[in-house]
Amino acid sequence: MPDPVAEIARYFDHLGERAWIEQLVHTWGVPGVLRGISDLVMSGAPEPAHNALTLARDLGIRGTVDADMTSRVRAEMPALLFPALRQGLHASAYSVRAGVVYTIGKLSFDDQAQLLRDAFEYFLERDPLLLPRIVHELFWLLPAPEWSYVERLASAAHRLIRWSTLAAVEPFSFGPGTDAFGQQRRTYERLSTDACEPLAAESRHRLAALLRGSEADADAAGSPPLVEPRLTFAGIEIGFTNQRPAAADYTIEELDAFVEARIQRPRDR
Repeated sequence: MPDPVAEIARYFDHLGERAWIEQLVHTWGVPGVLRGISDLVMSGAPEPAHNALTLARDLGIRGTVDADMTSRVRAEMPALLFPALRQGLHASAYSVRAGVVYTIGKLSFDDQAQLLRDAFEYFLERDPLLLPRIVHELFWLLPAPEWSYVERLASAAHRLIRWSTLAAVEPFSFGPGTDAFGQQRRTYERLSTDACEPLAAESRHRLAALLRGSEADADAAGSPPLVEPRLTFAGIEIGFTNQRPAAADYTIEELDAFVEARIQRPRDR
């Protein structure tokens, strides 16, 4: 009989197949499947870990399998899965850490928010790519947004941590007059004069776009288009991660050197 870990490691071959997932659970039981997922997450190998995390979400979020099975799986997750997710937050591969953060948020166990709170403190001075992801998931897990996380990023000593603020705050706009809109505006205003000019330029661009979008005549004829800055945090993240193996980690110094090279690169003609 195949090992459940080996089956789970190839979950993408059966992605979303309800019958296959339910047979897996019937064969190995909920504890066996969750232990297999945990083993793969703790292994730190990106592809098997991503397969395992995807299966965890498909089992733990209603819609893919029978509702009763989801309830039984969720009842066991705090004891059998979340200890592995805690360890996975410190995986050597950045891509695994990112997948674990996403999974904790999607599973929506409010009482597990502390895992992400702790991760934010640990990574505050070292992982500008992961920090916005942590803030995003805390936004969904906490009963109300805690903007102190955004403010702490914006006041960080390192320019890349400050720059990551733009990625952290960007998704939370809900229109003029809302708390999120006000927080976005204050954040962009604050960073628009940052000593790091590319960060300041992106902040000014985002502020202009935010204010234009809030105006009743935003679509009026004659409004000049807003031109996105040459360097953005999202573009830096894509460019940096695309050149690295999935199993790679990075240091903030390596990312900063990548950014500095982009800053110094002559503008394309």
